[in-house]
Amino acid sequence: MARLSLFISLLLTSVAVLADVQINIRGNVYIPPCTINNGQNIVVDFGNINPEHVDNSRGEITKTISISCPYKSGSL
Repeated sequence: MARLSLFISLLLTSVAVLADVQINIRGNVYIPPCTINNGQNIVVDFGNINPEHVDNSRGEITKTISISCPYKSGSL
């Protein structure tokens, strides 16, 4: 009877087999674009600039512009 029980238990035992399988994944990764100045045009008025000042910082203007990036990875 013991042999029969051993034989039946061996028949009911499942064996797990591990195998290396190559999986190919195809697709495109899209990062959502940033929005600059809420999609509005940016106008910077430099006024009248003397051509002698074009190559230095005397004609420099500082302008704050909003940038919104819903997806951010790393640092900007």
